[in-house]
Amino acid sequence: MSKKSVSSLDKSPCSNHFPTITSSLILLNLGTFLYELLLSNRQLAVFFERWAFIPGQFVTNSEWATLLTGLFLHAGWTHLLGNLLYLWLFGSLCETHLGHKAVLLLYLTSGILATLTQFLIEPFAPVPIIGASGAVAGLLGASFALLNLQQKQPSANTRFSISLFFFSQKELPVILIIAVWFVWQFLNGLAQVGSVQLQLGSEAFFAHVGGFIVGSLFIRFLNKNKPLPLS
Repeated sequence: MSKKSVSSLDKSPCSNHFPTITSSLILLNLGTFLYELLLSNRQLAVFFERWAFIPGQFVTNSEWATLLTGLFLHAGWTHLLGNLLYLWLFGSLCETHLGHKAVLLLYLTSGILATLTQFLIEPFAPVPIIGASGAVAGLLGASFALLNLQQKQPSANTRFSISLFFFSQKELPVILIIAVWFVWQFLNGLAQVGSVQLQLGSEAFFAHVGGFIVGSLFIRFLNKNKPLPLS
């Protein structure tokens, strides 16, 4: 595991520990979406009906597999690309500090529990809950928790150092990065109001909050059982 400071972690592809799991998750999400593009509107509706998590159907049919499969479905390019960007940035950060197996467990656990959080709010909703947003929110929560552990007294001015592909490295306030994520999700939801995509569904606000909390608690649980090397 890297002992490099969380706040100055280089998240570029040239990192000493290549984020294999993060990259694989990105490819899986992207590949699934490209497959969706090949389907007609009717075929896509049937596809979502089968593999998306639909609260109302879950109550009657207990389709447990859709808690997992729904994480890899997306309603449009903006829905997908926002998730993939943050998945790369914070998935690679978490994978560097936690290792391959732990970051995969974190991603799936956050995504599933985020979906169940929204399910508890609207257990009979007929609209599918889809997307990696809840899982990515878990990575955000985990990264924030890692930063809290690394810095005894983190403040709003605490910064992440981000290097994205060929762009130069930039330092941005962690609060700003997280706020942009939640605003992006909100605007993405507004953009789909009245569209066919909204009828297919997208992840909801409570799922994002639930995922963020799960990610934070995940790190605290790991650190309690075996202190993480963060400095």
